[in-house]
Amino acid sequence: MIEDLHWNNYLELNDYLKNNNFNFDYFSTIQLIQWQYYGSKFKFHKLDQVVIFYIKIKEFKNWKLFNSFYMEGFNLEETIKVIKNDLNILNNDNDIEIIDFSFQSIKDWKLENYQLIQSNYISNYIYNLESFKTFSGKKMVKKRNHLNAFLKQNYNVDVQNLKEANFNDIIEFTIYLNNKYSNETRKNEIQIYKEFLFNQYKKDKRFNGTVFYIDKKIVGYTFGFINKNIYEIIIEKAEKDIRGLYQFILKNNLLFHDIKCELIDREDDLGNPMIAKSKHSYHPIEEVKRFCIKKVKW
Repeated sequence: MIEDLHWNNYLELNDYLKNNNFNFDYFSTIQLIQWQYYGSKFKFHKLDQVVIFYIKIKEFKNWKLFNSFYMEGFNLEETIKVIKNDLNILNNDNDIEIIDFSFQSIKDWKLENYQLIQSNYISNYIYNLESFKTFSGKKMVKKRNHLNAFLKQNYNVDVQNLKEANFNDIIEFTIYLNNKYSNETRKNEIQIYKEFLFNQYKKDKRFNGTVFYIDKKIVGYTFGFINKNIYEIIIEKAEKDIRGLYQFILKNNLLFHDIKCELIDREDDLGNPMIAKSKHSYHPIEEVKRFCIKKVKW
């Protein structure tokens, strides 16, 4: 049965994929659910050993195969039959065009005569979590220097559990930052943050976050989700003019909540070179690249 991905089922589906040995790599439905505010819709079809995702972007006329996550030994031929039937139901056309796939998927699915196009963004930046708690080692020396510069200022810093904060103040701070640094409110982003803070946060204890104040004024906050062995950072916001503040927030959020995951996922860079440069500067241990595939023959 084809189902819509929405705010009431995305976590259940995420846990199903994470807990049943699917090749789910670093992707999460927490990322996908946010894309709906940028014009993307998702549907999925759960089989015994495969979960198939379909996407419709506002620029597209038809639904397209987005990706499929599968267990070892899944039945490829039967899965392809299901995909063709699903697309026929969704579009009245079973012509298959794939929007997002990985190299491993190409190998496992035995694709032939395909055209591979790399997306212009990295979908996931993966880091060793311990490195954010200490900023130790040669690779982190610049980040450590920024952190030490912040500490030397002896700011009057208060750290608060995000659950105890005034969410309206958080949203107002976000709007203020967006207008200050990008001259735009970013309404789509604000909608996402409101949904997470006002509706999703209280639904699952794995969501957590921290607010940081200097002289009782909000200067930054972060919000994340414990996704098994990965701590997925959903939101990071801070005053850019205060040297070392970002490093202080990254480190102290992990310490405040005693996050013990092995890895951190700081999600995508939106194809923005400045965001990509910043995320590269923390030396990810893996960057997950995504690809468009066209003219598939099965």
